Amino acid sequence: MTLGTSLRDVDGDVDAATVRASDVLIFRRAGGGHFVLTGPPRTDVSGDLLLEDEPLAQRALGGHIVRVAAAQLLPVCAGYLARAAAVVAVDRDVIVVLGRRDGCMAGVGDAVLVRVAVAEATAQGGRF
Repeated sequence: MTLGTSLRDVDGDVDAATVRASDVLIFRRAGGGHFVLTGPPRTDVSGDLLLEDEPLAQRALGGHIVRVAAAQLLPVCAGYLARAAAVVAVDRDVIVVLGRRDGCMAGVGDAVLVRVAVAEATAQGGRF
């Protein structure tokens, strides 16, 4: 995949590697503004995401693909730090964070990020 990748450039199945993401965090709504991290436990990320404390997750739930890109690690969601990340709401109850602590995810179109987020959440057992 090259910079400027669009959905039409991606054939077949997609996953986090399609967008050069080394980390995938999937948060599912537990109730109200409380989401829980599903999948393997991590020591570097909180298992709880509270919307009131997470502006990037709030923005994603508002219908935006939220991107983070920086030379240094920045907070993304629930204590997760990355140099590059995308926060994508698959639906109102599922938020997917695709990230890299040590690199870049530049040039990936929004449609591809959404497709990858849906694929990762579906692979974990959800349907959308």
